[in-house]
Amino acid sequence: MTKPTIRGFFARSVRRFVAVLSPGRPGGNVFHVNSRGQKGGITAGQVIYGSPKRTLGTVPPPIETKLRARPVSSLTVVLNNPDGETRQLAAQIDNLASQLGWPAGGLPGVLIGGELVLGIQVHSTASPSDLDDPLRVLAEWLWRREMALDFVHSAPSNAILLGPMP
Repeated sequence: MTKPTIRGFFARSVRRFVAVLSPGRPGGNVFHVNSRGQKGGITAGQVIYGSPKRTLGTVPPPIETKLRARPVSSLTVVLNNPDGETRQLAAQIDNLASQLGWPAGGLPGVLIGGELVLGIQVHSTASPSDLDDPLRVLAEWLWRREMALDFVHSAPSNAILLGPMP
């Protein structure tokens, strides 16, 4: 008789967990995981299978105050290799720029570029020491919302480049 091992226990637990995540269940890419007889640990109420969608949501009032504190001279929103989710996020960013009074360039504020960009790149003409730069504030807020993001200061122009999630 073989002695039970942690490896064997882990393998059985993983097989049970994977069985719950069987594709084709109703609800798209969201699967519900129920745990029975578990003592301690973390029980997932929801497991997201695939990439979560990026959405702006509501800008908190303190962030909105900082975004409105100084005007942005011009802004271009550029889509690179866009998918549907990236186009939706670009429309949300373009809408936010309009609400803030930032003049957005493009047709209508959104251009399609050819370079490969994954995630979000926020380019600002402000210096690295300018902590109140509205584009920097926007980039920090997006980063805190766990979006893949790069911030570029001292850029030749203000731009937000959007690509598919990495």
